[in-house]
Amino acid sequence: MTHVQRTRGLTMVELLVALFLASFVMVAVIQLLGVTLDMWTRGESRRSVIERSSSTLEMLADDLRALEGGALGDLLCDWARFDLDGDNQPDRIWPRLRLVRQAGAPLMQRLAMRDLDPEQIAALDFEGLRPDVPPDPADPSGFVEVVWVVLPAGKDAPYEGVLFRGERILSDDTRAAFLDDQYFGTGEQPAPGSVDEVGAGILWLGFEFATQTSIVREGWKVGSGLADASASWDAWNRGRPNREASVRNEAGRGMPRVDGEPLLPRRVRLTLELESRNDARTRTTLSRTVDAQDAQLFVERGALLPTEPNSHVWIAGEWMQVLEVRGNTLRVSRGARQTTARNLPAGATVHFGSPVTTEVPIPLYKDDWNL
Repeated sequence: MTHVQRTRGLTMVELLVALFLASFVMVAVIQLLGVTLDMWTRGESRRSVIERSSSTLEMLADDLRALEGGALGDLLCDWARFDLDGDNQPDRIWPRLRLVRQAGAPLMQRLAMRDLDPEQIAALDFEGLRPDVPPDPADPSGFVEVVWVVLPAGKDAPYEGVLFRGERILSDDTRAAFLDDQYFGTGEQPAPGSVDEVGAGILWLGFEFATQTSIVREGWKVGSGLADASASWDAWNRGRPNREASVRNEAGRGMPRVDGEPLLPRRVRLTLELESRNDARTRTTLSRTVDAQDAQLFVERGALLPTEPNSHVWIAGEWMQVLEVRGNTLRVSRGARQTTARNLPAGATVHFGSPVTTEVPIPLYKDDWNL
């Protein structure tokens, strides 16, 4: 007898079950890939932001470490307010740092050559700029004036600032003097052509200056006490920071009397937070209106909020310190960084960056207890 082997096929029910399982696995894999790609994208964005912040802070720190402590030296840090929508209320308050620094031969040569053609460069005599020859403390041609300033990015991005830096040889009378009282003109804008853009996406740039009485071993605190740090600085105690423009322009306590040389801080703490335009577009928003007294906020997507210790968020002109994130609920301390608590509309974007902080000891700082 001949045996015929028959192959049994799948029933319709079995085929449907197999298709369902395959679809379930595919959906799970796609979702896993989406989550992984999102985590990778956010990680790369954070890495890029931290690298930019670190390089910018190193440039700032280099200027501060080279501060001149003689009679021609100076250090002025103040805060200016900007009204972007014309309602007579400041939308943002940004810092300006101006200083006189020592400069080596490479920097002096670069500044001396920047406006010259090749023939003029060839005719220059750099004998007096040898690296082993210290500058004459009474000769302004041996020092460089530097300005750092943050300006608003514009009405379409009131949360964002753009960082600029300028430099000039102190004796160069052909360029606007950064420390001149009239250097910042209409709208708190610097003299045209005197600064170059360093980078955009600035969400916060903070300066904290330690006087000789500031206690910073257990943490920095800006305030009016002898143990507190100051958010502004005037090396000649001339009252140049405008106290009416911002409470951050209040003079620090524990400052000695000026006696022929500029007063330099013991240490400076720099904090920079960047937020790219791409990150800003993906931030979560408030799901409800918020009164000025509320310490609990509700957002659309709590998973997008910062969870790092001492994080801050900026919402419609107000800084807040993040205390706790639970689901779509955000508990905060209102009015941080010397801003004022205010009513916030539903739909307002919750902005935040990745803070990078560095401390800079000032080599030419001198103790003087003649307070």
